Amino acid sequence: MKRVIAITLLLITTTAQAGIVMSFTKQDSAMVTNLPNGSKISHFKEITYEKPVSRGYSIIKTPLNEITETLGFDIIKYIQDRGDKETVIIDWGCGEGAMLNEVAKQLRHAELTNVKLYGFSDLYFSIWSQNDSMINYIYDDMEHLIYHDIPRVDLIISHFGLFHVEDKIIKHFNDLRYILNDGGLIVYNTFGYEKDKLIDLTYYYSVENYFTQDDQVFKLRLKPNGSYFYASSCRVGKDNLCHSK
Repeated sequence: MKRVIAITLLLITTTAQAGIVMSFTKQDSAMVTNLPNGSKISHFKEITYEKPVSRGYSIIKTPLNEITETLGFDIIKYIQDRGDKETVIIDWGCGEGAMLNEVAKQLRHAELTNVKLYGFSDLYFSIWSQNDSMINYIYDDMEHLIYHDIPRVDLIISHFGLFHVEDKIIKHFNDLRYILNDGGLIVYNTFGYEKDKLIDLTYYYSVENYFTQDDQVFKLRLKPNGSYFYASSCRVGKDNLCHSK
């Protein structure tokens, strides 16, 4: 059956810039695979159960304390500071899900139930079925992340994930505005990525750049109405998936 995702385009005029609101009507949803532990995997492509092939760098299981130190960002404190607000978090490039597992454990200990955790990866890891059931997963290519049925996201965190796609990162940040809440954060680290490369995004995001140890960290916060953005219509490719033109 052919998957079709229709898109309505509405022209919006502001005093600063003309933009387009993209709204998606999904006529066919992503597949959902239930894991034995109660977690779910949302995916358009078929799950490959073979052991992931190494890409020549460590992506597997960085612990929470190391990520907190490297990014200079405390996820647990961020959640606590939001109080009773529901908080939706994506770990972009989650690997085995070690960091999210630790976050879930602390949330259970604190009896915090207003948090939704998602791990995003273009590789499948069999250990997901042994992780905390509070974590759900999005298994797909990054171009398809915005087409999955997830709530509006408050925090996207990426520990040495996004820097691997720097040649596509501006377009990807433009895409991510569709799923972020106003005020939503993207926090990621990289090597040698100058702030001026993000200048085209500053109409939609406030951009903070700082250093922790030897790592350069960027924090992008979506401005109010930042989800208004230029977009072309969706085309269905030979794989029957929706692709941005």
